[in-house]
Amino acid sequence: MCFLGITAHAACAPINPACRQSEFELYLEDLRPQAVIVEAGLDSAVRAAAAALKIPLLELTESLDLEGTPRIGPERALSPGPADVALLLHTSGTTARPKLVPLTQANLAASARHIAASLALTAADRCLNVMPLFHIHGLEAALLASLVSGGSVVCAPGFSAAKFCGWIDEFRPAGTRPFPQSTKRCWRA
Repeated sequence: MCFLGITAHAACAPINPACRQSEFELYLEDLRPQAVIVEAGLDSAVRAAAAALKIPLLELTESLDLEGTPRIGPERALSPGPADVALLLHTSGTTARPKLVPLTQANLAASARHIAASLALTAADRCLNVMPLFHIHGLEAALLASLVSGGSVVCAPGFSAAKFCGWIDEFRPAGTRPFPQSTKRCWRA
């Protein structure tokens, strides 16, 4: 929800919350964000990195109470246009230093529509997303493609072989049936 809310008004740059402080500092120096949003109570090195770089830190809670929230931008909400940057992602950096890749609102919308069409997604479909939401596949192919088709998405906290079959049974992603007990035992073995 945070990603969707931010990209509706500004550029968003999701980063793996498990990064080390030095990695966060590298990414944040490259991004030069107006603020870092972190889940309330999450023990992440991003807190120290943001403090070291003097970047405001906003705690993400389920509450809609904004009292005491620092103002970090224009007073009025802006609606981005198709050419505005929506998402900033770093490459994996396997061959050199990670590079920053900006994706526009139009890039994300077109890609989501193409993926939804390629997969023939409809409003009746539900996606069980086990991909990380700081990765293009988790964001674009699972989340945005499902939403642009009118379908729904359940975002798991990451892939877990021990929990996967239970998630299939509980959330019933499109095109699946409950796993037989023997499959569950075999999967978890």
